[in-house]
Amino acid sequence: MLLKQCDFWAVERATAASLCRATSTRRSTCSTPSTPAGRCSRQPAAGIRQHAMQAAGIGPVVLETTIRYRRELLAGDEVTVLCAFESSGAKTFRVHQQIVRADGVLAAEVEAVGGVLDLTARTLVADPAEAMRALASDPDLLGF
Repeated sequence: MLLKQCDFWAVERATAASLCRATSTRRSTCSTPSTPAGRCSRQPAAGIRQHAMQAAGIGPVVLETTIRYRRELLAGDEVTVLCAFESSGAKTFRVHQQIVRADGVLAAEVEAVGGVLDLTARTLVADPAEAMRALASDPDLLGF
């Protein structure tokens, strides 16, 4: 079931080739969608820059990623990437993404668990949503 686009969803438009880490076969089938673009584009849009995170002594970390392939993508296919963040209230958060072909067919679902790493202590910060909101000029765009 395709989730509806809501205010808390960030929508990215891309081609299948830009979402793939690798292509295979003569038809250039997209075998591994790599969707950090949808996750990472939220940070700059909210006003968070990588150098500001480093200066604050923190950095984002992906702890787990699950990809559910639903339909084939070919290199050059236009897709929409829907992305939503969900705070767990603990040291981690979830990122939910859907990759939808131009014809409206759900091609893949990606779920990731992430956190914010204290670069000095090398541990996860207690509240990643608050750490990100503190650096953002427009924290509402983060979706936490």
